[in-house]
Amino acid sequence: SLLGKDKPKTYLMLFQNNMELRPTGGFIGSYALATFDGGRLIDIAVSDVYSADGQLKGYVEPPAPIRDYLGEAGWYLRDSNWDPDFPTSAGRAEWFLEKEINMRVDGVIGVDINLFKGLLDVFGPVHLSDFGQTVDSKNVYEKVQYEVESDFFPGSQRKSNFLTSLTRELMTKISQASAKEHVPIAKTILRNLEERHIQIFVHDTSFQKAISNLGFDGKVSIPACEGNCLADFVGVIDANLGVNKANYFLTRSQSLNVTFTAGTVRRDLAVTFENKANPQLGTKAKYKGYIRIMVPISTNADNIKVDGISYGFDVEDVHGRREI
Repeated sequence: SLLGKDKPKTYLMLFQNNMELRPTGGFIGSYALATFDGGRLIDIAVSDVYSADGQLKGYVEPPAPIRDYLGEAGWYLRDSNWDPDFPTSAGRAEWFLEKEINMRVDGVIGVDINLFKGLLDVFGPVHLSDFGQTVDSKNVYEKVQYEVESDFFPGSQRKSNFLTSLTRELMTKISQASAKEHVPIAKTILRNLEERHIQIFVHDTSFQKAISNLGFDGKVSIPACEGNCLADFVGVIDANLGVNKANYFLTRSQSLNVTFTAGTVRRDLAVTFENKANPQLGTKAKYKGYIRIMVPISTNADNIKVDGISYGFDVEDVHGRREI
């Protein structure tokens, strides 16, 4: 049914660039409409997100951080994945798609560059004759990035054409895979699902429930428990608002210390960012991050320090969780 057994199904694929990190995986620079009929992929077309965004009629108020720190006056498909809960952001992406190009879909699939890299590890280099380039798992990010930034202007088709060519080539490789490649392909897809490099949201409720039970829907789950217990959790959600690909150079580590006293659970969370970019890159090397800490809704934050200096912070309750 999902692959068009009873009737054709069309899905919105969001290509999220994880080198420009956003809450569900990365900046949506391109998207694809993939149509299945009778179990076969019959059409896939990749488009630049700015082509769709330029067709939005009317004004949509963006979340305050997008307005205040990214400097966007309006809200568009490219920034629709602001909620770390993928089903929520997928629903917003569908809404923008319908408003921008009058297109309804049967679900949304989010993927990032790690999936391309993993498949190229299985198949080896692929040659894109239209571009005269050979792409492999070691250079895929640089090749995609070059096409993204080379002669870029909003609405340019160069980036989408490159991704279309690469996607079609990999789809062909999968459909023609030899028996010995089946297991490596399956392992690659499974690993990307488990690590949330692939996230799935579909309108078929029975399938979506199965996907959710496996943890492949990218949902932010709020744990619960009954009796004399506390369902504790913490999550760090990062968004690159520097309009660059600085995450390519960035590493992040975290440590959490939890102590218990009468009636109180105290958490001390330390997050360390290390930027290994060459400063000579200028603004391309600077990391401008909007960081949210997700905690139980009963949690209070008493102090936030950056390099030992206390800073003010915002607190917002969203979908049963607290974001600091």
